[in-house]
Amino acid sequence: MDHLTRVTRTLGPDSESSDVPTLSPRTWRAGPWLMRGLVVLLVLVLPALLIFCRLFIDPGIAMLPPGLHGTWVACGFPEQKQVRAELYSATVVFARRFDLEAPPASLIMHATAFGDMDVTVNGRAITALAPVANWKRSGRFELAPGLKKGTNELLVRVRHGRALPALRIEAPVMLRTGEHWRAEAPQAGIPEGDATPVTALTTQPDPLHRF
Repeated sequence: MDHLTRVTRTLGPDSESSDVPTLSPRTWRAGPWLMRGLVVLLVLVLPALLIFCRLFIDPGIAMLPPGLHGTWVACGFPEQKQVRAELYSATVVFARRFDLEAPPASLIMHATAFGDMDVTVNGRAITALAPVANWKRSGRFELAPGLKKGTNELLVRVRHGRALPALRIEAPVMLRTGEHWRAEAPQAGIPEGDATPVTALTTQPDPLHRF
């Protein structure tokens, strides 16, 4: 049977009849399913999406946002894996040494820190290209002004005050956070010159804890 049936409706005693297309009962069956889908979308999907966005956007919630590259790292202890309480209020210095045959004209670093972040290259302070109001968004730092031929030292100081300081660098590739990074925290008993390898974070802070 054709989905469209044609019926004749009399408009008046002196008017001519016209053919009006109407939908068959089979066509109307999609209506309830469409309404059910909209109800599921409104009741389940949208609230879940709002919660997901809140966790990964709200700076007041201690949820480390994932990234496509790089990993979150924190200061680790070679003989004692549990986190010392002193680290929560300490300033952790993440260090990375790398060699360059010649300083590039531009080398932009994308860094995200769980706490306040200060960047230096070979002792020269590097400020973000744009202010970063939300710690869950990566900052962009132009490192070229502080680079030199030979060995360079990149230091990223992170301090939170009420949680474990953490760092993630996604770009450039040679500076991504990982096994080549080391960390020191003089206030927590890890003095300068005795830096330890960083520890990759495999667990999240309490996402419901607000700062």
